[in-house]
Amino acid sequence: MNTEQSLTDTTVSPQRLDEMKGAIRSFLSQSNVYDSIRNIIDTYVSEKGGASVSDDPDEIMRVIREKGLLQELVSKMRSETDGKVKKSVPPFQLASGQFYLHMRISNSRAFVDNVDLSPAAALNHSMFTTIHFGNQRFCSSHVMCSTNPKFDEDFLFTLDTSPYGCGSSDLLELSAPVHIEVFRENKCENIAEILGENTFDWRKVLKTGYLGLTVELCGRNPGIPSGIIELQLELLPGKKAVFTEDEISSTLEKQRLAISTADREFLLYAKRWWNEYLSYSPSYRERKVKLFASTTNGRMVPVTHFVFPLQVDFGLSSPEEAARFVSLFKVSDATPSYLNSIESDSSGGWLSPSTFLSQRQGSQCNHAALLCSLLLGFGLSSYCGIGLSKSGDPVVFVVSLQQGKTGVNAFLWDPVTGNRFICTGSHSFATVDCLFNSKSFYANLQSSNDILNTSFEVDNENLWKPINPLKLRLVPKLPHPPILCKSVDVPVSEKLLESNLRKALISHRDSIGATTLFNDNLSYVLAQALQNYEAERKMRTVPDTHFFTQCVKGVLGPGKTFKAVPINVAHTNEKLIMQTLLSFDTGKEIGEVIAENASFGLRCQIFPYPEGVVSVWVLLAVSYSNVS
Repeated sequence: MNTEQSLTDTTVSPQRLDEMKGAIRSFLSQSNVYDSIRNIIDTYVSEKGGASVSDDPDEIMRVIREKGLLQELVSKMRSETDGKVKKSVPPFQLASGQFYLHMRISNSRAFVDNVDLSPAAALNHSMFTTIHFGNQRFCSSHVMCSTNPKFDEDFLFTLDTSPYGCGSSDLLELSAPVHIEVFRENKCENIAEILGENTFDWRKVLKTGYLGLTVELCGRNPGIPSGIIELQLELLPGKKAVFTEDEISSTLEKQRLAISTADREFLLYAKRWWNEYLSYSPSYRERKVKLFASTTNGRMVPVTHFVFPLQVDFGLSSPEEAARFVSLFKVSDATPSYLNSIESDSSGGWLSPSTFLSQRQGSQCNHAALLCSLLLGFGLSSYCGIGLSKSGDPVVFVVSLQQGKTGVNAFLWDPVTGNRFICTGSHSFATVDCLFNSKSFYANLQSSNDILNTSFEVDNENLWKPINPLKLRLVPKLPHPPILCKSVDVPVSEKLLESNLRKALISHRDSIGATTLFNDNLSYVLAQALQNYEAERKMRTVPDTHFFTQCVKGVLGPGKTFKAVPINVAHTNEKLIMQTLLSFDTGKEIGEVIAENASFGLRCQIFPYPEGVVSVWVLLAVSYSNVS
């Protein structure tokens, strides 16, 4: 039997196949599709300029698909040949009078960064997608690493037309692009790396209500797609919009020109401003006055675009907790080339806020921008500061200002450690050359940029040279992403981690010929110490350990030696945790102790934060009889 014929027969019956062919022929003959295809091809050729036109059928099909013609064909076939077939739309709860954008990932392929990933490494990694549109941001489920990952996700975005009106005629004014990113997560370290990203304008869907879109993602190799995502876009409720292709194209081009004009005008203003700044002293050229950074699509924007007032619905209840949250993000770049002067186009570590949040790692400047944004959300007068550390390295930190009786008091925040200092206190910051937040940018005009001698009266133009805030507002900003709160089953996770760590300790001690006995009562009282450790990191106050000491003595009784070692990590991988414990002299001594009546205590506590960030504390202790 012919295998291909058998497959066809079992998949689609001949009668059904004839119905489908008839529907296609009817649609082509009655709907002026041939004319539409000719118009699409003519437009494509004219836009490409003839010489650069591709004869690749896949490219032609991509253009036709983006024009919505295939969606019209599929819709026609479904309605005419099988009344029982319904569109596969999840049962969304749609509010009356509200418009929505339904987005579905229909296919993903050609993720070349996974080609050389070994099977063992693939088991320790997963992939996920995030989509940011307006003030909405969604994260997909995690899937196995593959060159063709099996994403199967639907996202529903609210189209908020309230700033413009209430009707469908206002949808075209929603100019925020869709930002899609694909990440590969390291399960062991609880961090991710971006594989590819791109932005696209969703408003082509306003012509037909449906749109098939192929998005090529840009990765670490410019000019080479790192992966391809195929999307299906649908305008809900399902009634056809009122815009023609010319209206859509005209609006998009008008807005693109407006952005280019605003960027160009601000660049000219910034160059004049910079020359005025240098006129105070040529030596100011050496100061770290960083005004521009580059976005992922190559657009140069003021660094103020990376800061915005940010509030979190759940999980962060104070500025101190916000600083602790940011400090748990990994620092991925120790070479701050992104802190060159205004004249440099080096962007280096300035990730988009969405990328930084999803990766849970980034450069020091990303930590500072996120912390400053969170402090602004709490109502503090906060700025990112750029200068030098006492070791002479460029550094980004956060400054919060408070009006005092004798002037402005400055508090310094280290975004990497979460530590806070008064300006005259003991810290690692030596100079401050500029300050900026979401609305303001100031360059230090004082003859000395030593942070101890600097006045932070930013409103005094004899001390700080401002960028005109009206000029800053002229440069269009993208909407900022919200922070996602991901649920963590803390008791289950703690119990599993503790069980795995016990097994790892037993295995290690077996390898050196030592037996292992656990004291559950000792493990129980260790928990209060872990609570104290996290509170100390969060509030920067020394906890009272009186009761903890008494509890340990009460459990062990007299004549016992007690030793313990705590560690703090941002992941739950027991192998890495055990390696970290044994890397300390005290940890190795405890883990390999051989003594009379030796018994171990082990306790883990997980403190969850937004975005899947965790602070994991592990305390390993041992007690044994004193040697007389």
